[in-house]
Amino acid sequence: MIGRMKPYLLVLVTLVISACGVSGVPELIVEDYLTAVAAGDDVHAANLSCAEWEGRARMDADSFINVQTTIEEMHCKVISQTQTTAEVHCTGRIVADYQGENQTIDLSLQTYRLIAEGGVWRFCGNP
Repeated sequence: MIGRMKPYLLVLVTLVISACGVSGVPELIVEDYLTAVAAGDDVHAANLSCAEWEGRARMDADSFINVQTTIEEMHCKVISQTQTTAEVHCTGRIVADYQGENQTIDLSLQTYRLIAEGGVWRFCGNP
């Protein structure tokens, strides 16, 4: 009887262990955050942020309200990660049209920090 239960027990233990991890993929959180900011979506940007960064997320997104933006060739990857922190580097750029004048924000000039907060990866600024 115990021999037949071992495979089920192994599956159960695996599910319990994986449930204890942090949900989300750090590089996708950063891409989603940058997309929300560029779109002027302060609510979504704040929802992706850690508690200490929420106010800054709203300000960053508000700076793009009424601005036409495009994100070009954005690609992000994790450069370091522990169980509670991650650092992500991106390439690409945000092009913002301010009254007919384009300004380019080079995403490769920053490293982005995330922390595990409430079991979820949250964008938390720059290291």
